[in-house]
Amino acid sequence: MTLQIKNIDTSNYSSRKEIRTKLITIFLAEEPGTGKGDNASKYRYFVETLSDGSKIFLERPARLNKGMDFVVNIENFVFYSNKPNKKGTFAKIPAPAHHNILDDLKEKKLSNPSEYKKLRAEIDNIFNVKPYTHKNIKFKSGLPVEVLLNLIKWLFIEQDVTYWNFSGRNMLMEGINNI
Repeated sequence: MTLQIKNIDTSNYSSRKEIRTKLITIFLAEEPGTGKGDNASKYRYFVETLSDGSKIFLERPARLNKGMDFVVNIENFVFYSNKPNKKGTFAKIPAPAHHNILDDLKEKKLSNPSEYKKLRAEIDNIFNVKPYTHKNIKFKSGLPVEVLLNLIKWLFIEQDVTYWNFSGRNMLMEGINNI
């Protein structure tokens, strides 16, 4: 089967449940595969287009294949594992992991505590499914704020889908709260 590419707009939703329901309804419309490898159904959903033209997209099925799970990816950015491989180097990974986000937030907090307070307020807005902005928040290093906030949004949503009967987005937020 070929990779199916679709667009998703979640900008008009006001609750975690509403976003999760919309996303899962879209996933339920996927055509089933007929086996592994080339016989598996594969989907890419474009969910955000950033000001530099980069796109955040979801890929299904996820590597761990937990049913409704998906992987959050972004074009034009490279991330690294947090554990060295046998050669002692850190491997490139195709999608941001929570440690990439948390490490970036720690660096931002250390480099500019006053800007971090503004950033943290926007993260709280995202967590509470409220409007947020990346404008007027500036850091000299790490991920661009627009990228960081949109990745956090989609990682929250991914956890809401994968762990909907448990803590959902609270897992990542707990890590953010510990910074």
